[in-house]
Amino acid sequence: MNCNNRIFLIADTHFDHQAIISMCKRPFKNKGQMNRFLLRRWNETITQKDTVYFLGDMSCGHNAKAASTWLKELNGNIIFINGNHDKYKLGKEYEIVNWAGIEFLLIHDPSPAKMPFTWNSWVIHGHKHNNDLENFPFINGITKTINLGVEVINYRPLSLKDLFTLNINEIKYMRTIEDKPVLFN
Repeated sequence: MNCNNRIFLIADTHFDHQAIISMCKRPFKNKGQMNRFLLRRWNETITQKDTVYFLGDMSCGHNAKAASTWLKELNGNIIFINGNHDKYKLGKEYEIVNWAGIEFLLIHDPSPAKMPFTWNSWVIHGHKHNNDLENFPFINGITKTINLGVEVINYRPLSLKDLFTLNINEIKYMRTIEDKPVLFN
């Protein structure tokens, strides 16, 4: 993959959402500090030539700027998957992609009731944040789910290249991107 075609993934920025700070124990004093940090981390990581799959919940809260406003401030070619807090549907409900011979379902909410059909391969999602890491850690190799809520990926878009260097098929459980993975025996 050349640097002109880098692919990244992220979910649940929740720009402008004051309550998310306490709900998910985000390390910010207020939404302004959080917004500036998330915007800086994104634009430090992503160039205008990069592709970013955004898996829902761009912004939220009273008087929150619309997702379309944030999209103008964020680098990259952003492919938008709608989240439950996205007031205006700017993208798709899901996308199926094939990378390195592995099929992935990209969706915001991985709950069985929200799945559009039966799926037996990997699911890359948001929605779960860091509130149920036992069932929805960064990588759950048993259920084949990858949680890209910003809290579990260190508030920075994750490159597909970096995800594949983890050898996801060998990982049984990995709580956050910063934790050591537990491998299948």
